[in-house]
Amino acid sequence: MSPTSLAIRVLDLDDMTVVGLDGVVSGDADRLVGAVDRALARHVPMVVVDCSLLESLDAEGSATLADAARHAHDQHSRLVVREPSAATRAVLDLTGTSAVVEYGD
Repeated sequence: MSPTSLAIRVLDLDDMTVVGLDGVVSGDADRLVGAVDRALARHVPMVVVDCSLLESLDAEGSATLADAARHAHDQHSRLVVREPSAATRAVLDLTGTSAVVEYGD
């Protein structure tokens, strides 16, 4: 994987969908939107965005996660961001996304 690429892996489980991000979200927000929208379309109680392998996230990606969290809430579901790095968490905090997403281990 090149330093600026993003791999997205989706794992559908019975009561949740995990969207795993690996690499860099920079100008890839449309791919992220598609993956999260498909996960929310399953109407599961929880969508987990696994950031444990995410190297960095831009403001557009952060806004995407905020919009997805609001959409999940409207569907009586939850969007949980799992294991963001300190740098990713800083972007989420600075853009206001931390106010609308949940964090999990």
